[in-house]
Order: sequence, then C-alpha cells, then structure tokens
Amino acid sequence: SSLVMKGKKRIFVCVELSDSDVDAVARTIELLQCQHPWKQLRNHTRWVNPRSSHLTLRFLGDMGDEEIETLRSKLDLELAALGNLEPFPLAAASLGTFQRKGLPSVLWLGLTNETTKKLQMVERCVRRAAGGEGEERFSPHITLARFSFKGREQDGRTLLRKLRTSSGEGGQQQEDFSKLISGKDGAILDYDVGLMGVVDRVCIMQSELSREGAKYTPLHILRWKGAADADGREAGGGREAAASSSLPPTPPD
Repeated sequence: SSLVMKGKKRIFVCVELSDSDVDAVARTIELLQCQHPWKQLRNHTRWVNPRSSHLTLRFLGDMGDEEIETLRSKLDLELAALGNLEPFPLAAASLGTFQRKGLPSVLWLGLTNETTKKLQMVERCVRRAAGGEGEERFSPHITLARFSFKGREQDGRTLLRKLRTSSGEGGQQQEDFSKLISGKDGAILDYDVGLMGVVDRVCIMQSELSREGAKYTPLHILRWKGAADADGREAGGGREAAASSSLPPTPPD
C-alpha cells in the first residue's frame, strides 16, 4: 500500500458493528476455520480480526482535515434526505465470495434484501457527499477473510479442483461450502449468523496501516432524523435489540 501523503488521513465511511455483532462475526469465523473447505485453504487464508469488523459504505482515500470537515458537513446535509427512516436491523443472510482470475479473493457475509436496500439508501448519501455519482452498484457486506494465491495460482487451482470433487465426511454441508469456491462472484450459500444490532448512524473512520494490521479511529459519528427520533421514543434508545448479547446458533450439520 502507498504511504499516506503528509498531513493527510486515510478515510472511509462505514457502519460500525455492535458488540453483540462483533461476537457473532468472531463465532462465525471460529466455526468456518475448522470446516471444509476453509480448513484445507488455511495456508492461503487471512481471517479478519473480528474486533475491527465493520461494514464499509465507501472508501475515500487520503484526505486533509479541511476536506474531512467538508465531508462531515455535506454528509450531515445528505443524511437529512433520509427523513424519518427508522433504525433498521443489520440482518445477515448469506456467505459469498469475490473472485479474481478464477480464484476466490474475499469471503464475505451478505445481508438480507431489506437490509441491503436500506444500506444502499445510506450509501447514496455518502456518495453524493463525497462527490461521486453514476458508479457501480453498492453491494454491502462484512468481510470475513481474504485469500492470497500470489505466485501459486496454479497450485491454488489444483487445490480448489480437489476440494470441489472430494467427498469426505461433510455430506451436504461440505458440498454447500464447496459451492463458495466455484469461481463465481456473489452470494452462494444461505447463512444467518444471528446479527442483533441495528443501523442508526454512520462513522467517518480513519485507517492507519502497519505491519501489525490496520488501526481504525472514529473521527465523526453522524445520524439522521428518523434514527434520533427513535431514541426519543424508546427508553434507553440503545443500538442493539433486546437479548443482543446472545451468540448465533451453530449451523446445522
């Protein structure tokens, strides 16, 4: 990655996950790590640190303090366009992959159609505030892992071919997970991990890269009218639904 320009900060806008949803992501990663085919791909897989999990709405790159303040001001105005949109559930529905050159590059957790539609509304506000229009469709997701076959692409293809055709003890579950390495972008497998949080704000986040990984620092938290009004109607007005500390059930065998 290129070094951040002097006096600039590496910025993106995101939805932060509630504590219970961070726990759900952590549990999901633990479950997947010991299942086919991810167990066999461990030498090519870098799992995310669930404690830093978030849902990126838009990556904006290097920005100076004045640019960040302008973004904050414009985004505040754009979010007003959401009007009375109430806080909505961050509900998961699927696992999917992004592919590069016929090999998986990212494993991600996809969201329900209803959650996706509402997040697309929020992302359009971010896009307009950042001065971007007419770009590719936003597909919200939570990244679980990244794959690297650099310099060993042929080994990767051979390994994936073996994983797709192996039978083993996994039965239907193994077959379902193997679909995720089928060479297609998109949601492949229905998968609900029991997310419990709600979306009621966005965060302008600074990312600092190092050999130890990325460090994220929230700079500004912004809400829209409907989310703030909902807090006024509910005692406590927290970010999470009741019983939000529960972990997701183990997927069925």
